[in-house]
Formats: sequence, structure tokens, C-alpha cells
Amino acid sequence: MALLSGPAIADAIGDPSNALPKLVAAQPDDRRLIDEIFARVLSRPAGEAEIARTLEAWASIEQEHKDLLAALGAKEKDLSPTMAKQEAERAAAITSAKTELTRYEKEAAPKIAEAEKKRKESALAATAAVKDYEQKNLAAAQANFEATVPVAKTYTGWVPLDLIEPKATGEVELTKQPDGTIRASGAPSKTTDYTVVADTKLAGITGVMIEVLPDAAAPKFGPGYSPDGNFVLGEIGLKTGPFGSMKQLDDAKFNGAVADFSQPTFDVAKAIDDKRGDQNNGWAIASQFSVPHYAAFSLAKPLGDTKNGLRLRFDLNQPRSGGFAIARFRIYVTTGDSPLNIGLPLVVTEALKKPAASRSKEDKAAITAYWTENDPELVKRRLTFATTQMPPPSDPGIIEHRGLIAKAEEPIRLDAKLMQFRADVEQSKIQNVNRRLTGSQDLVWALVNTPAFLFNR
Repeated sequence: MALLSGPAIADAIGDPSNALPKLVAAQPDDRRLIDEIFARVLSRPAGEAEIARTLEAWASIEQEHKDLLAALGAKEKDLSPTMAKQEAERAAAITSAKTELTRYEKEAAPKIAEAEKKRKESALAATAAVKDYEQKNLAAAQANFEATVPVAKTYTGWVPLDLIEPKATGEVELTKQPDGTIRASGAPSKTTDYTVVADTKLAGITGVMIEVLPDAAAPKFGPGYSPDGNFVLGEIGLKTGPFGSMKQLDDAKFNGAVADFSQPTFDVAKAIDDKRGDQNNGWAIASQFSVPHYAAFSLAKPLGDTKNGLRLRFDLNQPRSGGFAIARFRIYVTTGDSPLNIGLPLVVTEALKKPAASRSKEDKAAITAYWTENDPELVKRRLTFATTQMPPPSDPGIIEHRGLIAKAEEPIRLDAKLMQFRADVEQSKIQNVNRRLTGSQDLVWALVNTPAFLFNR
């Protein structure tokens, strides 16, 4: 006959909130307690012989605990010399590993110091290169931009969203930067999804634009984290809801897409084709690395409410493994009539539409701020400087020696029987504190495995 056993039965009998602990506390007479348990489990009173055997079993609980303690003590004594030897060997291994690390660090110190010297020299050179360009070339480059910017770039003005609550799946961490962009770090080889939120009181939103930006931490400056700086935006999704709330979110549909550049077979239109999760489908930019890229998406229906506002939640599905995640990005919206236009920020387009002589102080400041952030040559020099500020890679030898220390510091492996003895003693201590409850639980376990219980349930 099979026994009723397993964690479900054990948990039910041992549950401190069931009726058994209350019954034990309420009935101080052991004989009556045993009789009551029989009545509740088997629906009959306990016989005299059954009560006697149960009382005898209960009386043995304390002695069994003492016997277990004695057995543990004997096992500990028997293994003590072996364990002492193992601990001594462990301590010696730790000391040896630490000594070897100290020796290696002294040996590697000149090489590390030389690398740090070169890093500082590179940082000074990169700083000088940035300042030199800002002083000698930036104003002329801005003037050229203002004089030659295509008129089409001013057709649609884009408003940057104040993105909040950035989240990512996997081991990626998203953080908001001082310039309002969202930066990813720790991008693993696994796939990831990004989610960001924004509240707006703009009305008549007709399109969304995502700007993916180079980053000093990304391979080849990105704008993706793949080994060559690429990314794959498998799908961009948008949900809308009440201003400041994540409740009652509704899907917003895109009906068109355009990008400044798309990799062959990875056209930007594939980022809105509802094929979420396909690693061979989406927007990518292979061969055009280290520079910003833009993708604009038109909405099937205008969104927004000037009075009540609107919450926007963007989901960026990035299904390709191997680090094909966006390194840094910003999101804009437009209320313009031509959302499929890779334009400029609204304040810049409005300023550029005016004759130079008619531009206000604020107009000029907007153009200058935009160009100072986006001048391609200046961006390149700033990225070069940023790489000099990143922590240098750890010396492989130091990493190896620290790993050896960590290995040496691992606790010695205890004898399996000793570990079981210790676990049994801890459990026995708990049971011995309330021997009547322990005995009652054992009695219930025994009764539910009798034929009288099993064949009548």
C-alpha cells in the first residue's frame, strides 16, 4: 500500500495555522489529546493500547534528541583532524594566492602606470582637439549649416519628449542622461526590449521620430552595441493612456515609416510590420556606423489633448541576439502635416525659417545649441575624448590572480553525513521545544497512512 507522503502532506500537517497547534494548546491532558486526534482523523476514539503506544512514543522524543546530539558530537570529533587539516591547507592556499597577487601587482605596476600616463596624454590631446575646433571652426561650420540647410529639413518641426521610467529586459540598464537622451549599459548578447514613458499636452500629434546616437562605450561608437556598432529595431510600439497614468492603455497604430538610412533587407518599414520577435526583421544601419540616425513614423490617427494631456508609452523590441541593441536614443513627436520628414527640432526650424537679420536672441541661441550638439566633427572629437575618460581594461594577469584567491577562499567541502547530522539536529531542536506538538504531528501522519483512513477517503 502506497503511503501518503511528500511536501504537500508534510506542509499541511506542519502548518502552524491549522487546527492541530490550537488543539494541543487547548487540551493539556495527553490522553484526551490523543483521543481527540483519533476522533478527528479516523472518526473513532483511541483504544487503550493505542494511547499507551502513543504516550510511549512521545516520551522517547527527548531521548531521541539527546541521542542525535551525541551522534553529531561523535561525528564531529571523528572528522575534526581531517577538517583541521583541510582548513589549514585552505588558509595556506589563500595566503599563497594573495602573496602571488602582490608580487604580480608590483611586477605589472610599471606597465599599468605607463598605460595610465598614455591615457592622460590622450585625454589632454582630445581636450585640446575639442577646444581647438570650438574656437577655430565651430562658428564657421554653424554659419555654413545655416546657409546650406535644405529647405525640406524645415518642413517638419520635431519636439523632444521628456522621457521617464526607462526600463529594459535582460541585463541591460537604461539611464536618463543630462541632455535628455536614454543610454543603455551592460548590453549582453541576449535580446532585449526597452520601454520609456512620456507625458505631453500637445494636441494633433501626427508622427514620432527616434534618434539613435553614437556613444563612446559602444563598439565603433555605435549607435548599436553589436561588435560592428549595429542594432536591429525589430518593432516600435506605442500605447496611449491618461496623462500621468499607466491605466487603460490603448494601442496607437503607425501607417508609414522613413529613415535617413536603412541597411539592405532591414528597411525601416519592417519596424512597424507587427512581426515582433523576428531577429531577421526590423530596422538596421550596417555600414553607416559612428553617426546619428533617424527614423520617423506617421500615425494612423492624430493623438493628443491640450486640456487633459496624454501619456505615451514606447516599446522598442530588439530581438536579435549578439548585442544588437541601441546604445543611446531620444524620441520626438510632431504635429506637422508631413510626419514622414526627417526634420529638425521645432525651435530650430522656426528660427531657420526667418531671415538671419530677423532672428531673435532666442532664435540664435536655439540654432547655436542645436549645432553645438550635432556638428559632426565636434561630435567625433567629443567621442574620442569620452573614450579617454572610460576606465582602462583590467590587467588580465590581475584578473587571473584574483580568481585564484576567490577559488582558494571557497569553504572546505564538508562530509555529506556530517551535513545531514547538523540539519537533523537543527530540526530536532525545533521539535524538542514543543514535544507534545511534535508527537501530535507524528500521530496524524501515522493515522492518515492507515487502511482505515485511506480506504474511507
